[in-house]
Amino acid sequence: MSKNYKFPPITEAVCEFRFEPSQTWDSTFFGLIYDRLKGSFPKKRQELGVKIELGQLPEGARQQVVTGPPRMKFLSEDEKSLVQITNDVISINKLKPYDKWDSFKGTILQSLSAFVEINQPKAIRRIGTRYINRIEITVDHIDLDEYLLAVPGLPKEIPQVFDKWVQRVEVPFPCNGRLILQSGSIREKGIEGVAFLLDLDFIIEGPEPMSLGSAEEMIEFAHHSVEDAFEACITDKTRKLFEHGKQ
Repeated sequence: MSKNYKFPPITEAVCEFRFEPSQTWDSTFFGLIYDRLKGSFPKKRQELGVKIELGQLPEGARQQVVTGPPRMKFLSEDEKSLVQITNDVISINKLKPYDKWDSFKGTILQSLSAFVEINQPKAIRRIGTRYINRIEITVDHIDLDEYLLAVPGLPKEIPQVFDKWVQRVEVPFPCNGRLILQSGSIREKGIEGVAFLLDLDFIIEGPEPMSLGSAEEMIEFAHHSVEDAFEACITDKTRKLFEHGKQ
């Protein structure tokens, strides 16, 4: 990701902002924000917000589905880029094919500017920058550590052969940052070879809200932290896949 690979493994990139509100959310904000973004995102769809809550009854716990705030999606013509908005939250998504950070960053700042202009939040409570990567190798058996370094560790007395595996690690960073690293095997019917998931999510969330003016600096910090983690998790053999295509 820190390099402009010819065949990048990114299936989805996401940047999400959660805000400290200054006013009550108004459903007319959706249309006002869309007016500012429709040049890049001409399609729009509204979805009902749904969430599951746990309730406690005398006979035990139960789940109930309740209606949450509505969510609006603005999509590019090819539907590979989208902006999702709900009360005091905006998420910018880029699906495969991913171009480069500068392009995605421009979309993030454009969308953020429109949201802030209309909603006028006080501050930012949380920033998340997430990259979901799928690494595919067209052979049935490999030595895992030749391709991916973010793998589980087992005592040497246990056979070092992983059929199916998944791991999640959370790493604290300075400046109220936290890296959530998830990796695992992917097995799908009809797909030959081996595939791995490498999911990197960098969250910035502190005891105090962040100023709106710090947004660009914070997403740069989050993005470069994810880049460094990505490069640390892969090998030169894997990098060759991203330059030349599947093995």
